[in-house]
Amino acid sequence: MSDEVHTRFPGPVLLLAGPGTGKTHSLALRVKWLVETKGVSPDDITLITFTGEAARNMCERLSDSEKRDVYLTKEHQPSVICTMHSLGQRIITECPARFGLNDSFRLVTSKVVREILFGDAAQLSGAQRTAGEEADRAKRCASVGASSQEVRNIVGHYDGLLRACNAIDYDDQILLACKALRTDEQLRQQYQARAKHLLVDEYQDINAAQCELIRLLSAAHRTGLFVVGDDDQSIYSFRGGSPEYIRRFKDDFGSAAHIDELDLSRRCRENVLRSALAVVEGFSAGRLRKREPRFKHKDMGVVKVHDLPSDEKEAQVVTAIVRKAVPSRRVLILLPNALFAPRICQKLRRARIGFSFRAAPDEGGFAPFEALRDWIELPADSLALRVLLQKLVDGGATGVPSARSRKREKLDEREEALLSIARLWRKVLKDGIPMYDALKAAAERETHARALVDCLTELQDAHSGEINKFAETACRVLRPWREPSDMLDDIGRWLRELREASETGSEGAVRIMTMHSAKGLEADVAVVVGMEDGVFPRDDDADVDEKARQLFVSMTRAKTELHLFHARKRSASATYLPASYQLRASRFLGAIPNDVSERCYVPASTGRKKATKASS
Repeated sequence: MSDEVHTRFPGPVLLLAGPGTGKTHSLALRVKWLVETKGVSPDDITLITFTGEAARNMCERLSDSEKRDVYLTKEHQPSVICTMHSLGQRIITECPARFGLNDSFRLVTSKVVREILFGDAAQLSGAQRTAGEEADRAKRCASVGASSQEVRNIVGHYDGLLRACNAIDYDDQILLACKALRTDEQLRQQYQARAKHLLVDEYQDINAAQCELIRLLSAAHRTGLFVVGDDDQSIYSFRGGSPEYIRRFKDDFGSAAHIDELDLSRRCRENVLRSALAVVEGFSAGRLRKREPRFKHKDMGVVKVHDLPSDEKEAQVVTAIVRKAVPSRRVLILLPNALFAPRICQKLRRARIGFSFRAAPDEGGFAPFEALRDWIELPADSLALRVLLQKLVDGGATGVPSARSRKREKLDEREEALLSIARLWRKVLKDGIPMYDALKAAAERETHARALVDCLTELQDAHSGEINKFAETACRVLRPWREPSDMLDDIGRWLRELREASETGSEGAVRIMTMHSAKGLEADVAVVVGMEDGVFPRDDDADVDEKARQLFVSMTRAKTELHLFHARKRSASATYLPASYQLRASRFLGAIPNDVSERCYVPASTGRKKATKASS
């Protein structure tokens, strides 16, 4: 294999790059080669990364004078190095009026706002709030056109609510950019001229709308298209990402397209990568065939599969592994979801081992205070008020039944109360007034609206008074915590995260995160927990293929040492299973060959560990 794959020209070119094979470096080499060898103007190069952090890392890499093989002075670096969503935002900013926006339009990033608005849109369409969930998925996956009429109606109402608030969401950054390029020839030519050489990272994670944006940008200069990816690492189906786009690259871009490959593993040791490949080869159907990997390091690496009696014992063993590794080696602890973290975090704290853990934001606790602050700062902000109204309803301030109610009549009562709030949007849309004005008008004739206005008035009055009075009123009206202990736990978690971030930073020696969050990271030691059938994969998982790829990505974060954990008994709060004892090992673990791994079984009775390893 040639080590000069970054010089392949003309394209289109797909560079298959497995984990730790140097794809980021190859993109940087490509940029330098285009500018210094081919004489390409930096203004003719657009480099699209998957995350903002990846874009920043690329700029830093090109600016690092110590990396002479990729170093470029600032004036010779591409003028566009950004995420696809950032590029879409730039395009929309050129013509916001086309989409009913003004120059100060906002980007809505909150999942909470999105969920609430889709529920409102569903009710405005004559459907139940839950119908908004399907519409949400359809828009996220860019499949609205192929959906039912009900879904299309709901998405239409949802988009209308955003536009009424002079706002777009993440999906709009791509969808509206594509629409602008399709319908405005001058704008299309302008951005195509900046993308005579279009470089795209993480190509395996694109969805239908992103694929169209790449087609539009590269249509005039297909020979300059250079994309990098690996179908084995496609794990974002929840937003429409699919490995099929990378697998059909030649079908999409013609028989002249080339497929090259990076096959030298610079990160993973042989046992680690071969274990991970065994999983993805056994469960990910239709994957592209690749060459046998080569390895930069002669050290074979360590892979251990732990079979333990309980998650309590698992936390103990994980802590022992971490204690042995730090501070000289970095450790990643990867979880199916954040609910697997508390027991491990507790053991690490008791062992006085520092770590960083960023769980998803809790919808209780401090979230209602954030909504209150946003609305008090700008009462005319209808989105901020809508979130606050939801917090008031969910907290029980107006007597609306909880979403957890089991009685049908209670759930119907809740649906009707939320419908009365959703209908406020009609006056916002028709008369162009803030939702607060629509709510006050409704309060003159509706009991529920009057109760909401009373709550808001009380919060406003308290905000202008003493701090103690405001805190008491906010806690009583918003009801952010059920018990004082819940408040103390929330405050403690918040303070710990601040302290741990200050002490260890984002590059601390021990990091705990969900498996989905670990993409692009690496550590000397990787620990993966939750490897039980019914948990990972779950029995209702429609796409076991993707779960196998997700595990592949997690396993290949390890440079030298990999630990996979199966607990035969777990807390049901983490597994969501009615019976969380006598759990079986994940079928994925059975695919890992014994000659590259060590099996460690701990009986429940003695607590002694038995290790077995087949001879190589």
